Amino acid sequence: MTQIQDPRAAGPHVQQPYAPQQYGAPQQYGAPQQYGAYPPGGGFAPPQPRRRRTGLIVGSVAGTVVALGGLGVGALLLFGGERLDTAEVEEQISALTQEVTGVAATDVDCPSGIEPEAGSTFSCSAVLDGQGTSFTVRQSDDEGNVEITSDDQYVVIADVESYLYDEAVSQNEEGTPIDISCDTQFTVVVGGLTEPLVCTASDTDTGDSVDLLVTVADDGTVTYEAA
Repeated sequence: MTQIQDPRAAGPHVQQPYAPQQYGAPQQYGAPQQYGAYPPGGGFAPPQPRRRRTGLIVGSVAGTVVALGGLGVGALLLFGGERLDTAEVEEQISALTQEVTGVAATDVDCPSGIEPEAGSTFSCSAVLDGQGTSFTVRQSDDEGNVEITSDDQYVVIADVESYLYDEAVSQNEEGTPIDISCDTQFTVVVGGLTEPLVCTASDTDTGDSVDLLVTVADDGTVTYEAA
């Protein structure tokens, strides 16, 4: 749940499509748009035309390069031969999901006995916020360096709430405190939203509120409108 204390407001709206991207990378936004403000005396304005804009909504672990220290340092010597230290890969996957989504993957399982071979790949499974997910690991070389890529996209609910908060604040000329809350049991939704997410924007001074139906497309396009 995101507490909002700045001036801006909630209304129906849609974002411009953008390709899924890694968190932490610079985001390019269009010029600020002017939308309807609160009516005099506070409260929420009537539903406005649906809008769309790019935001930090869809994330993934995309091609993250992880150095496992080379064979002999960060690699295991099993059965008299060199093998990739997949236990370290499992630890890196947990760390990367924590960095990208704020939740560390658990029950990470990568196959053992992987021989070093540049360009070869293998898959790892994991559980993220109670949901199954998987990763593709590609060996960049034969010295223990790998690229880890998630097979799923992730929708971080706090980012959705933060995005809606920014939209609400941009319309709130009265400067009344606003609270945004999305109705879901998950902190992170694996694989994207399969149905609209219901979020509520509330004026904490007056008690006025409006429910929003929020959709996040596979390409990261975010659409919301009054329910």
